[in-house]
Amino acid sequence: MITELQPLQEPELNSVWIEHREEIYRFLGEALNNVIQHAQPPHGTATKCVLV
Repeated sequence: MITELQPLQEPELNSVWIEHREEIYRFLGEALNNVIQHAQPPHGTATKCVLV
């Protein structure tokens, strides 16, 4: 997997920001699971994943 991610400036920690960050983490985890599931046989034949 090729990535070119830059860290984000985070606001001061508070419960709302932490909840949103956890939701984003779960969303991205599910998205990657979907990519893996649909890229491998029998659904596909991908050999790499590029994030843009």
